[in-house]
Amino acid sequence: MDVARGRLYFTDVSNRRVRVVDLTTGIIHNIAGGGTITGDGASNIGDGGPATAAVFSTHPMRVMVDAHDTLFVTDAHHNRIRRIDPATQMISTYVGNGAEAYAGDDGAAVRASLSVPHGARFDRAGNLFIADTRNHRVRRVDGDTGMITTVAGTGREGYSGDDVPAATADLAAPLAVDLDGDGNLYIVDTDNDRIRRVDASSGLITTVAGVGKIGALADGTPAREACFGRLRDVIVVDDTLLVADGNNAIIFRLDLSTGIIQHIVGTGTAGFSGDGGPAIHAQLRHPYSLARDEAGNIFIKDCYNYRLRRVDAVTGTISTIAGNGVEGFAGDDGPALEANLSC
Repeated sequence: MDVARGRLYFTDVSNRRVRVVDLTTGIIHNIAGGGTITGDGASNIGDGGPATAAVFSTHPMRVMVDAHDTLFVTDAHHNRIRRIDPATQMISTYVGNGAEAYAGDDGAAVRASLSVPHGARFDRAGNLFIADTRNHRVRRVDGDTGMITTVAGTGREGYSGDDVPAATADLAAPLAVDLDGDGNLYIVDTDNDRIRRVDASSGLITTVAGVGKIGALADGTPAREACFGRLRDVIVVDDTLLVADGNNAIIFRLDLSTGIIQHIVGTGTAGFSGDGGPAIHAQLRHPYSLARDEAGNIFIKDCYNYRLRRVDAVTGTISTIAGNGVEGFAGDDGPALEANLSC
């Protein structure tokens, strides 16, 4: 999920589409996906044609917008990152040859192999960092050369290697990444139940949160002692991390200067409630993706409530901005609040 120029972009996963909500008008549109497979080979996913005729896999997981308003979609089970041109609305493959494997480092990203990529983010220089989930790696595509490299992970699933070069450390199904203004990389190391950091200067990896156990999260817990319930996304805001904890049904804030965790959205009990009131008293049902606009408003993909929700930066009030709570696909070009969404 990403927000740019007053528009919220999100992947409607089971519907195999990318949709957008105009935050001024409240209208929802389909901007990519909805095509049908008609043949064999790369052409059957729609590359080279209109994005609305393209075919996504069963899991188009995340969408990002770069500084030029170009959209990028992690098409997980097609093992690709796909690119939608803002001028022509044509779709192409930016990273990945479609084979589920690990290959291609130090070569052209479009010829590399990925394995079910999920989250991805751009740094300020236009380099793309990809959570190559089933390869248990984070990979980097150089924005100038288009070359791909591994920046974290050995490819072995596990936990090891703090305070060593990140490429020599084990990860376990990383789902999401983000970067701070200095280029430090934060990784949601999902199956290790940890958040890890790769220092931009030294390249060393450390754990910033998580003891490595599944459990409930208590406010005020030092980050290195915290248990989580399957982390799903992270965004960096100055010296703070905002994190979606799916199974604990909360969004929490980690103050990097103090190392203390505090939940800011959700009660910790899955459900749907709280619109119009304080976000901390609302219920979520497996929050999966996060975005934040320039005003500081937080947007949440409330996955199994089939809604997109917004937390006001000034009042702390939560509201639904898209989805009627019914799973399905309906409502394009109409009010987003009346649309059916999937997870």
